Amino acid sequence: MDSVIIVVSDTCASDPSKDATGPALQNVLQTNNNIVYVADDKKAIQSAVRHNAAKYALVVTAGGTGFSPRDTTPEAVYELIDRPAPGIVTAMLVESLKITPLAALARPVAGTIGHSLVITVPGSPKGAVENIQAVLPVLTHAIKLVSGESSRDLHSSAKSSADPATAQQTVVAAISTPTKLCPHHGHGKGLKFYGSAQRPRESPFPMISFEDAYKIVMDAAAEPTLRTDVALFNAVGRVIADDIHARVDVPQFRASIVDGYAVLHSDCPGILPLAEVVTASKDTIKLKPGTCVRITTGAPVPHGATAVIPVENTTVAEEKDGKEVAIKIHASGVGAGDNIREIGSDIAKGSCVLAKGTPISSLGGEVGLLASIGIPAVRVFEQPVVGVLSTGDELVSVDSQVCGSQVRDSNRPMLLAALNAAGIDPVDLGIAPDKEADLLRSLRYALSKVNVLITTGGVSMGELDLLKPAIEELGGQIHFGRVNMKPGKPITFATIGETLVFALPGNPASASVCYSLFVQPCIDKLRGHAYEHRHFSVAISRDVKLDTRPEFQRVHIKFSPDGPRTESTGFQRSSAISSMVGANALLCLPARTDDVQELKAGSHVPAILLNSL
Repeated sequence: MDSVIIVVSDTCASDPSKDATGPALQNVLQTNNNIVYVADDKKAIQSAVRHNAAKYALVVTAGGTGFSPRDTTPEAVYELIDRPAPGIVTAMLVESLKITPLAALARPVAGTIGHSLVITVPGSPKGAVENIQAVLPVLTHAIKLVSGESSRDLHSSAKSSADPATAQQTVVAAISTPTKLCPHHGHGKGLKFYGSAQRPRESPFPMISFEDAYKIVMDAAAEPTLRTDVALFNAVGRVIADDIHARVDVPQFRASIVDGYAVLHSDCPGILPLAEVVTASKDTIKLKPGTCVRITTGAPVPHGATAVIPVENTTVAEEKDGKEVAIKIHASGVGAGDNIREIGSDIAKGSCVLAKGTPISSLGGEVGLLASIGIPAVRVFEQPVVGVLSTGDELVSVDSQVCGSQVRDSNRPMLLAALNAAGIDPVDLGIAPDKEADLLRSLRYALSKVNVLITTGGVSMGELDLLKPAIEELGGQIHFGRVNMKPGKPITFATIGETLVFALPGNPASASVCYSLFVQPCIDKLRGHAYEHRHFSVAISRDVKLDTRPEFQRVHIKFSPDGPRTESTGFQRSSAISSMVGANALLCLPARTDDVQELKAGSHVPAILLNSL
């Protein structure tokens, strides 16, 4: 694993030939470090640092550490730091103060991001070199510690690198050696593409609980920051990015709730002459006491009227030429305000009608509400770009003829359909063969297109299950590789740079269950929706034998007079996609114990709702 120098400069970002600091740092580290140029923009700096910290053992940023308005490197990097390294900062400041009192104005930051050591230095070639030279004696030691090597072994040889010349050589060796990562929570395995005889017989990944895996996924999903305005009628499936306040009162006038007659409530009951007819499109008129006005639902109530009597509580007292002349009001006990919607009684001007994080559903309620207050476009969070890639030599597309041992790819259409139903416009990445070069090529292409990648297949223990080593080959960090659950034990979650990778099992039922339990909640969080699994208790309709792992059985739940009732969707093998047909919930069954081998019919267990009952 090599190192990288990130030069933060508006000038150099537009013209790298003007950079002198990057080459100066290359010279002091005596290695052909990569140099990345980025403008003085906080988000751009964070993106570059985050991306490169996932790939390199040492990240050095140069520039943007002063006090000008665009000097935001310290703030950008500090927000990303997992563990600060104040000793490195102190060493740089102490040495710099020996050279110039202006070093007191420096704002260096240092620390770890994952398994990368990140250090910020000034933008001038002289200042950058002086700062790096100040920490050369400890830099190699720090890099190895961050990479996961034993501190006891390292301390025994620490004194040998105390002088700058030796330190310079050992730093070069450290940043040129692949990082050895430890085995859990974001740490790599040093996986390789093995032949069949050399492949491991046991998974190197610890089996973690569903709850731990779910937390890892949700912690890795960043809250969205990017916003965009979309037309109201195109907003279904999106999540509101800012609180929306009513610009007007609803209704904006006193409106009738029923078809009937507007009256002065104190005139009831009695016979009242009909003064006029008011429909919803007519302007407000004034009611004369002792008369009534015929009115339609939603029409403006006449000035002076204090109630509306439903037509069902009246009869015609007098008519002429087929037209009403006088109306007999039968209602008694009429009160002021009866059947009248007062101004702002539905929605008050200035009130929050939809809060940030509210999803706009396909039922149309949110769209109708916003239309009622005159909002033609709504600010929503940007959607994550999600891609689906199937892997396997045996797979062919759904419209292909099958021959020999080939099978049609059902996972990719299934997941693309699920994403579409969730309001995501997914990227179809096709099928990747089980060959190292082809798989890496497909993954690199996918990483250039999406920020959430869903793959299926290639994560178990077969000789052609190449996905996990491919992820690490691309600089990714595997956060977990096995989960104690059925189906879905081999599910793998990783990050490659800023891209979240869900490597789902190839068995269709496993892929579908893992999508519902892990992927959909993560995507919802990425687009601003505070997702939680919808749990409820349900009685099982038959005896159920328990497995050694907690199991998520696919069921259909119906409501009966006795409460919700479960119906199995059939054969529950992980390869049986038919078990997802008609499923609207997952039954959460506990693992078998010595005391409890099965659950009897009528036992209550938790269920996770997948869609409407």
